[in-house]
Amino acid sequence: MNYNIKNVATYPKICYYILHYILGATLVAPLILIWVGSENQPLIIKRVASPPIIYTKINNYCKDSYISKVISESKYPYTLAAIAKAESDYRPQIVGDNGTSFGLYQIRPKHWGAVPDTIEEQTKKAEQILDKLIWEHGYRKALVKWNGSGDGARQYAKNVLRIIQQIRSI
Repeated sequence: MNYNIKNVATYPKICYYILHYILGATLVAPLILIWVGSENQPLIIKRVASPPIIYTKINNYCKDSYISKVISESKYPYTLAAIAKAESDYRPQIVGDNGTSFGLYQIRPKHWGAVPDTIEEQTKKAEQILDKLIWEHGYRKALVKWNGSGDGARQYAKNVLRIIQQIRSI
């Protein structure tokens, strides 16, 4: 079947709003729509660098430009910035929970496998964990599950949401 998508590409604002509605603001922000070549070529959705505003907000809160850059280019920049603040205060080499949690996001190898050494790899691992938790439990419950269960974990999730709001309001 041959679809004519020329009209779709002619109206990039409509495409943006449709994607915004379907994917949500945090996923559409790093996307740009590009119309290439003739009318027989498809509309391409290409990921580009995160908007500088995300980096700026995270860096104003984190105060470490390298960590801010890595987190701002992640799939969940505000959420991972808040988790990193709550878990390690942005210290990637920290060991917690009596030697059972490691790194920027305090990942437990017992549950999630080896914790990488680099900030980039720790962030990728955190994205994978968050993807799994969101898929299984939804966003808010995923924040609870990140920390465990019970009242302490629910309070932790509220704290992460509060940190997200603080970062976004900068």
